[in-house]
Amino acid sequence: MAVMSFTDLPGEIRNKIYNHLLILPALSTPRLLGDPPLYPQILSVCRQVHAEAKQILYGCNTFLAHPNLLGEMPRLRLYYDTIHSRSLISLIQRFHIRVRLDCDPNFSAAKAAESFTGVEELAIEVFQAQFGSSDYEVLKLFEGIRGVRRARVYGSVTAFPEYVEWLQDAMKTPEGEEVEVFDKEKVGAQDQSIFTSIMDTHQDTSAPQVPDNGEPSSRIQPPNLLQRRSRLGMQQFRNCTALLHFWELDLGYRIGLRRTQTLVFWACQEQFEVPALREVSSIAKVRKWNVIISARTLDSLPACGFFELCRAISRGAPKHIEVAIVPKFIEYGVTKWEAMEVALSPLRLLRNVETFMIRDTSPFEIPDTINQDEDVVQFISAMDDYLVLEVNLILLAQGNDPVEKCFEMFGNLVRYAQAFEKIRRYKQDMDRTKIGEQCNFDPDILVVPEVETEGLGWYITSSTNPFKMVCQPHPVEAGLRDACSCSDDEDVSGFKTHRAAVVEYLEPQFQCIQAAASHMLEFTKEEKTSGGLSDCYDALHYDFSEGGISKIVTAMVLLEKYDTAFDRDMPLQIKAHIRQHRSGFKKLYAPYGIGVDLLDA
Repeated sequence: MAVMSFTDLPGEIRNKIYNHLLILPALSTPRLLGDPPLYPQILSVCRQVHAEAKQILYGCNTFLAHPNLLGEMPRLRLYYDTIHSRSLISLIQRFHIRVRLDCDPNFSAAKAAESFTGVEELAIEVFQAQFGSSDYEVLKLFEGIRGVRRARVYGSVTAFPEYVEWLQDAMKTPEGEEVEVFDKEKVGAQDQSIFTSIMDTHQDTSAPQVPDNGEPSSRIQPPNLLQRRSRLGMQQFRNCTALLHFWELDLGYRIGLRRTQTLVFWACQEQFEVPALREVSSIAKVRKWNVIISARTLDSLPACGFFELCRAISRGAPKHIEVAIVPKFIEYGVTKWEAMEVALSPLRLLRNVETFMIRDTSPFEIPDTINQDEDVVQFISAMDDYLVLEVNLILLAQGNDPVEKCFEMFGNLVRYAQAFEKIRRYKQDMDRTKIGEQCNFDPDILVVPEVETEGLGWYITSSTNPFKMVCQPHPVEAGLRDACSCSDDEDVSGFKTHRAAVVEYLEPQFQCIQAAASHMLEFTKEEKTSGGLSDCYDALHYDFSEGGISKIVTAMVLLEKYDTAFDRDMPLQIKAHIRQHRSGFKKLYAPYGIGVDLLDA
């Protein structure tokens, strides 16, 4: 049996070994016992190993930039010698530099741009002798750097987080593109209410525009709800309190969040899409919440906005949550209310809250647009008959019992189902978590004969997904639709039922994919040897005799088998519909390379 040397190992395995021997953790990574040992002796094994390992040692490690010469004399760590070789310095793509704010630097902006433009990673560690004694003047020397793949500025920067964020974005901007000049007025700007910073659902006291016909104009710009990127740092989020009203009356226009996460001006019936609250990363940073909700029941108002907030809060680590409920008979024209078990059910998602409180609102907390009577001494409490419910919610919120979150489980289910679909368009249609649309497929509208469109040919409607036909949807799409409905209501039992149906339907295809992948993996391992079909280092000398050609054909068959394993299993009705409208589908999808493989199903 021939002896295998180190160079006979596949390149992937050799690279793994190089990584273990030659790479140190980044300088910004906290370590209890210091850096692990480095073994550069492997570079002296032979020329091939030296050429391969050199790229990893200098290209994948983070090097300390010289405080004055920057990239000209870097070193791996302070206890290593500086590097003088130009050829080795050219391999370095990751730099770490320490910058002191209260001292004049000994390099220029041009030097910084020359040294760090185009590198893969640049970390700037900022420090000063006394906190708050200096501004960001020294950091301006790095404003000319461009094309950095990953840029990070950290350390003593809490006084100007807005500038740090702008500088990081500027350094990551590709070379040649213009960068907006930083506005100095943004530094130190803080909104005392996270409500106006994150949500920005401000109340406009100006009069509405009224056209000549005397009716309010329907061209009303939506409030900048969740669209403006918050500029507050982590410390401000922890210290400030978020005040959020889950109803808002502004000049007679009711605003709310529907199940589709759409901002609606009910008076003019205009709709504006906004991202789900749980998709806004700033929400999870808030530590103190004061939320005012109403338990009223109105067909025109949404039911799941409070659910969305609690889902978003549950992803963070809130310390204080105070929920104030509008008492009954306070709001104009409201005579029906939800049961408190239903209205407060979103609070069951919360855990590990240090201080949790449920109370009635005071007269001064209710906007005048809801009720102007601030002199009322006593309201009818919404929680008088629900003391047991209040205690249970407080115990849940302050405890650490496990909680099943349907919205997270649904996201995992969608990603699992998408793995069985090859066509990108249909993958996207599976995910209803973004806008909550129902993609109804109407075959009578989709394909219209050319004679009926006056020579315009077949045309594409807004919904062209045969797996979501109204009359007979695909079992997977139908299961996802029902699971999403249960997820909206946090119905764990119903969600698990529909999830089981989807997983059970996909199980045969999963077994088929797993078997095809296993056969392909076994073949690859057999051929990933010297002289084999997968030998990337000796491909020019491959044996193309009858035995070699047979291996190539076998590999093609295995690949085709693996590709075929991802073909959707379609019910008879969907297959018949695609075959019936074959020419229409072909004209619809052939120019885009989408769905053509379904035509031969």
